[in-house]
Amino acid sequence: MADDSRIEKRKKERQSGEGENSEFWSYVTLIGIAGIIVVISYFLFFSGGAAADVEPWDDVQAIDADDPTMVAAGASEDEIDDMVEVVYYGDFECPACVQFERDVFPTMKDDYIATGDVKFVFKPVDFIGTSDSANAALGARSVWDQNQTAYWQWHRIMFANFEQRGNWASPSNIGDFATQAGADGNSIAQSVEQAEHAADIQRHRSEAQSAGVQGTPSFVIEDTLVTGGDYAEISSEIDANLEG
Repeated sequence: MADDSRIEKRKKERQSGEGENSEFWSYVTLIGIAGIIVVISYFLFFSGGAAADVEPWDDVQAIDADDPTMVAAGASEDEIDDMVEVVYYGDFECPACVQFERDVFPTMKDDYIATGDVKFVFKPVDFIGTSDSANAALGARSVWDQNQTAYWQWHRIMFANFEQRGNWASPSNIGDFATQAGADGNSIAQSVEQAEHAADIQRHRSEAQSAGVQGTPSFVIEDTLVTGGDYAEISSEIDANLEG
């Protein structure tokens, strides 16, 4: 009986030890999983994750001009001359501009640009003053100077990939987005690093100040300044010019 008691005692000790070992390895597994999650989160935060893409717009086109300009696909020179001109001062780092680009611009394109009513001109500025703001403005000028056909796709990809963290608009990222749009990304990245189009961005700032622009997004619709991305206000001013 004494031997049986000792045997039972050893069984209980082994079972207890196995339970403790099981709990220990479960704890180790949880720590490992947590570590993997942290590493993945770190990578996604600092690399930005996979770049967002955008569908091409086939009902509009870029036309040769000093600054990025969009009109209806197939529009003739005479038709372009008769369009209401909307000049948009925007900063790629500006959250309000990002909201306009994502929520309003597609509708405005459908209602006014693709229909042949509006000639849409973008003048990038770096009002925010960060390196991302400056880089993105320089990138816009560089892409437009190199490949006007790719510009508006790149423009939309940039705004689609905006993130409120530093270095999202690094020269290399700008170049990658340019490649994605069909331009030569390597030369674009080099152009941004060398600030080749700094004079153009300074010209935009001077033009914006002359027009009374104090923040972005701002729109000069013919001779009238509309501040902010409110579509009702923008469309009302466009309609007034179309009717007049």
